[in-house]
Amino acid sequence: MLLADDGRGLPSEPRTAVRCIELANLGVNRAAVTEQAERVLGPDATRADAYGVWLAILALQYTGDVVSADAQCERLARHPLWSGSVRHQNLLRLLRARSSLMSGDATRASNLLKAALADEGPAFPACLAIAWLIEALVHIGELDQAHEVLLEHGLVGGSAPGCRTVRMCWPREARCTWRWASSSTPSTTTPRAAGPWRP
Repeated sequence: MLLADDGRGLPSEPRTAVRCIELANLGVNRAAVTEQAERVLGPDATRADAYGVWLAILALQYTGDVVSADAQCERLARHPLWSGSVRHQNLLRLLRARSSLMSGDATRASNLLKAALADEGPAFPACLAIAWLIEALVHIGELDQAHEVLLEHGLVGGSAPGCRTVRMCWPREARCTWRWASSSTPSTTTPRAAGPWRP
């Protein structure tokens, strides 16, 4: 899925979600990011727009509000569309894994990510799942496993097929994770969650 940077041409809900994640990437006005994310995820919002929901929950995570992000995931897990779709369940696994990583539970994150990769289907952001899995394995000291993941997915060497670059889950790349990364230049951006927010 390719989108214009400003989200023009999208329905209002995903357009708000795109603006929300872009604002989160700037690291300014945390309150505005939260307000926009909650608007996308509100009780009257459609749950059919997996893309907008995905961006909004990621934005909550980038503000550091893991509790709210997890609550939204629990809500979605009870929604018939999300509970009855392997694709939607895998997106929830990714979001829960990211929350687990941010909360210091890298073991749970790695288990969720392994399960998601085992069940991956159409439109699954595999490059992102691989990147987060490697991050989780490094956190728990499983460096050999992390290297095996790289080998298994053909990501070792200068001309690796498939995902040529594993973009390491930073907010600036959030929209790009819905398609295969194709840049031959590794991302050098730092995670928004690791930097200070400005008023």
